Amino acid sequence: MNFLNNILLSTVFLITFLFSGFSQNAFEGKVILGMNYDQLPEGLEMMSAMLPDESVLYIKDDYTRAEQSIGMLGTQIVITDTKEEKVTMLYDMLGQKYAVIMSVDDLAEKEKPGKQKIEYINESKKVAGYNCKKAEISYDDDDGILTVWYTEDIPAASSNKFEGLNGFPLEYEVSKQEMKITITAKEISKEKVPSSYFQVPDGYKTITQEEMQQMFGGR
Repeated sequence: MNFLNNILLSTVFLITFLFSGFSQNAFEGKVILGMNYDQLPEGLEMMSAMLPDESVLYIKDDYTRAEQSIGMLGTQIVITDTKEEKVTMLYDMLGQKYAVIMSVDDLAEKEKPGKQKIEYINESKKVAGYNCKKAEISYDDDDGILTVWYTEDIPAASSNKFEGLNGFPLEYEVSKQEMKITITAKEISKEKVPSSYFQVPDGYKTITQEEMQQMFGGR
């Protein structure tokens, strides 16, 4: 269960940080992301039903909110406040509600890549109705190549992973803990998002990350 939980957390962290950091008032709305698991670690296939296949991202000013179901366990939400540089993780699992608050730097450091090189490829396709161009990103601490389809019709997101990309990523591949995931935007809508979406609802108990890890058998 601890290994599965680490994968779930890594997935939602990656989604949140890849799409956070818009310039203020550049975009407000909702992005629905589909997740396809191209590769799973040995032994995890039997738990595949618990892995999220969709994540909903809300964006407003300096805030993002990524929420997804984790099967029978419940739901998890990650709220990022780039102005205050903090991340709030909300867990509603098995009837219990917990909130874990951390700094952006603490979480970003865990996913911080090495020095990157972007190569733009003369290929294009549509993703979620947007015209996208192709780019390949390589890192000096990784032999793999990250393929990204990005659109210039949405302001570029500020992200360690996609720093310097000439647009907003709408499809990309993530490799994490022997798992490979393709994340694709399924629907994008510009709409008003309530400010309450970025606040901790009533009924959540605040705990530390260490306490959360211990609940799932971490060390």
